[in-house]
Amino acid sequence: MLHKILVFLLVFVSFWTYTYAQENGNNHWYNAMQLLPDFKFKAVYQDDIVYMDWEKYSLSESLKYYKVVRSIKNSNPVYPEDGHIKYSKDINFTEYTDKWPPYGDVYYRVCAITKEKNRYCSKVVKVDIKKPEKNTQKVCTREYVPVCGEYKHECCSTNNNPKCKIVKVSCTPKLKTYSNKCVMENAGAVYKYSGKCEEKESPKSTSYQVSTKIKKRAQILINNFINKLEKKGLTDSEIIKKIDTITQRLEKLKKKKPKVSKIIDYIIFLLEEKRGKYEDDFGEIENIFSEE
Repeated sequence: MLHKILVFLLVFVSFWTYTYAQENGNNHWYNAMQLLPDFKFKAVYQDDIVYMDWEKYSLSESLKYYKVVRSIKNSNPVYPEDGHIKYSKDINFTEYTDKWPPYGDVYYRVCAITKEKNRYCSKVVKVDIKKPEKNTQKVCTREYVPVCGEYKHECCSTNNNPKCKIVKVSCTPKLKTYSNKCVMENAGAVYKYSGKCEEKESPKSTSYQVSTKIKKRAQILINNFINKLEKKGLTDSEIIKKIDTITQRLEKLKKKKPKVSKIIDYIIFLLEEKRGKYEDDFGEIENIFSEE
């Protein structure tokens, strides 16, 4: 009886050791690592977070799981020797966010582990993660003395990029109301004027014979339209094209329905005002000189 128990324990320990080695780092169970450039792996550090994304695994071998690998010691990390910070069996798992990256030079890559025990890994991306500087912001009171400040924001460089957080460009500065000047300065905004930010009516707009109620509705309509375009991450030239398309459609509508021509004229005026913010006037001047 004792002999049978010992045999059972020996078989159980051998099986457990085999399984653990497969899952947790004995590289004798895996074939040599192969570099797979098709992953097009990217890692970007922004706002104390590392954003990663890559192309979906597309080889003929069956995927067992992805392993996201990170190391601060090895410049050429690989699973299982350097462990992993995330894994997934979902073949459509193509992005990951490291919310708690260590400080210093950090090396990232993703590896696809197949059921055939092959390891296909992306290139390594080095990310320099610096310790945050000491807080230099002022201690602000809760006093409510609103000011209008202009702040710069970022948006996607193209509407066709579903992972827009990876590729960002500066967009047109926006106005924002802050509770007081101290809070505005801590936010890095530039002071414009005291009081809440308001859409100030242009002197030209008063020449349109449209009621104040209609003007407000039109302004809200145009502001929502422009905000929607910016949230999509369109470039300035793409926004201009969208505005021009809408303007052309409004002109056609004005011919069909003369009764609403005054309202349409006012809306077109608002669109033209917005359009001017996205025009590169100096670029047109440069083009003249480049032709000479």
